[in-house]
Amino acid sequence: MTEAIVTTSLIAMFVIAFAANLRLPEADNLPMHFNIRFRPTWSAPRLIALLTMPLITAIIMICLLVFESGNPETATGLKVLAPFMIAAHLLHIYLISRHLKNQS
Repeated sequence: MTEAIVTTSLIAMFVIAFAANLRLPEADNLPMHFNIRFRPTWSAPRLIALLTMPLITAIIMICLLVFESGNPETATGLKVLAPFMIAAHLLHIYLISRHLKNQS
């Protein structure tokens, strides 16, 4: 069950990143960080900007599976972590999209 949560959430995040790459307007660099007013403070190359969240999530989840697989609280933690990371990824892509639309 825990492996299914990890696999499903990671696949979802990479599919979201792939779809965003196809749908976002052309730009070599995309915002990576936004200030309190939702203005970008720095940017990164397109692929790095879109794949950072899925890769960080993969590292965290795989480490939890490998090192804490015997702990029953790990499954609960992954069930909570997965939707929050997907939501954070969607928020990041939304903010990127909004910024690019405002620039054009």
